[in-house]
Amino acid sequence: MNDIERAALKRKALTAAASALVYDAAVCARMTPREQAEAAYRPWVGPSVDELEQRIRARRSRRSQRPLAA
Repeated sequence: MNDIERAALKRKALTAAASALVYDAAVCARMTPREQAEAAYRPWVGPSVDELEQRIRARRSRRSQRPLAA
């Protein structure tokens, strides 16, 4: 594989990854904090659903207070 092919493949992979992240962000934006917490929860690993929900609410609150980019 030459440098041009490698660069094209890298560009294609980055585009696919960006598309997946945008899609996931859109799915999460339509979910309530509770739904997000339930989707993220893993039994016996990490925080409880209630704690995850609190974190999600706090993150959303911080994001809503940020000024828009110019």
